[in-house]
Amino acid sequence: MSYVRRLVLVNAGLVFAGAVAGAVAAVVGLAISLLMTEHSLRLDPFAYAFAAEIGATLGAVGAPLLGWLVLRHVPLGRAFGWAAAGTVIGGALGWLGHTNPIAAGGAGMVAASIAARMYSRRRAEDPAAQKKVSAES
Repeated sequence: MSYVRRLVLVNAGLVFAGAVAGAVAAVVGLAISLLMTEHSLRLDPFAYAFAAEIGATLGAVGAPLLGWLVLRHVPLGRAFGWAAAGTVIGGALGWLGHTNPIAAGGAGMVAASIAARMYSRRRAEDPAAQKKVSAES
């Protein structure tokens, strides 16, 4: 497989996975916000669909961008897990703080991605963590 084809396939996979993770994170963030403010999940289904569309768009753009710039040396599960958790927390805090939940969710995704990168770098440099991993193998 040529380098260009492999690069296109990897980016397409990141776009797809980012869109799915972003849509789920946005809906979960909205649900958490509603539970905390309204004590109910009742809302027009259009609002959930809108949140999913915005989250999918941000995830489709953010996953390849952060994947290549920040998360290149982070395991994929950790990268997507931390980024999704940051998106949920940021979006919920944005909603609860009466600010822009879209911008707050994006900021949460970036902050969590940077934290995941720092965590992975620290684990790679820690000899005790390397011995633990090799002992488990």
